[in-house]
This record gives sequence, structure tokens and C-alpha cells, in this order.
Amino acid sequence: GQFIQRKDPFTLIHAFKKLKFRAHLSFVGSGPLLKRCKKIVLKEFKSEKLSCDFYGQVDHSQILHLLKTNHVLVLPSRFDGYGFVVSEAIDCNTYSIVSSEVGSKDLIKEGSIGSVFRVGSISQLVNQLSLHFIRSGLPNA
Repeated sequence: GQFIQRKDPFTLIHAFKKLKFRAHLSFVGSGPLLKRCKKIVLKEFKSEKLSCDFYGQVDHSQILHLLKTNHVLVLPSRFDGYGFVVSEAIDCNTYSIVSSEVGSKDLIKEGSIGSVFRVGSISQLVNQLSLHFIRSGLPNA
């Protein structure tokens, strides 16, 4: 991933802060917004229920491992021609939540393998993350 305006990591960070359950956020990639994102996370994620890791650039095999070991992929891009990572997540049976401006949104079948939220909508992203948490019966640990 890239920490750039087009990828909109801030929508994900601000949605994550509003979650009412214990959750861990994993970021992959680098770019000009990385330092700012880390600063927000350090300042805002003071609750014991929220945690975050920044993995930086990783090789493809580690991406697949992360997709298999995480419960959901979120791609909040303001524009993404396709978003190949969504098809990789689907192949790994990882639920995917993508913005309405991600080209691979057409792969998403609502409620089964993922969902689509209106680009930039923090409240819709919070709702979809919360619904996935409830539907999947994930432990609040």
C-alpha cells in the first residue's frame, strides 16, 4: 500500500477510533503520509481496546500471510483503478470492505465476502466494520 492522499488512510484511522469493540489495525506500505498517520495513531489510540502496527513495505508472501491472518481488509481509496489486493483477499477468504471508488468493488457480494461504503464516509465504514464484527462472532479480546 501507499500512504498517499488518493489511498485515504485518514478515513480508516478516524473510523477505527470510533469502534466500540477491541480491534487491531495493521497498515502495510510507505509514503509521504506515513509519519502523519503514525502521529495520529500515537496520539489518538490511547484506549486499551485499540492497537495498530505499521509494517512498511513487505514482500508479496507476507501480504498473503497478513490477508490470511487478519479478519478484514479495508481499502478506503478515493480512487483506485482496480485494487488487486481485493481479489487476493477474496482468494484468502478475507472479508473486504472497500470504498465506492475502488474498481474491484464489483467483486464484492454484499454481506458474503465484503461490503462497499460511500467514499470518505467515516460513519458508513464504522457501521460496516461493526456489522462484520457482529456477524462473524469475533471475540471481543
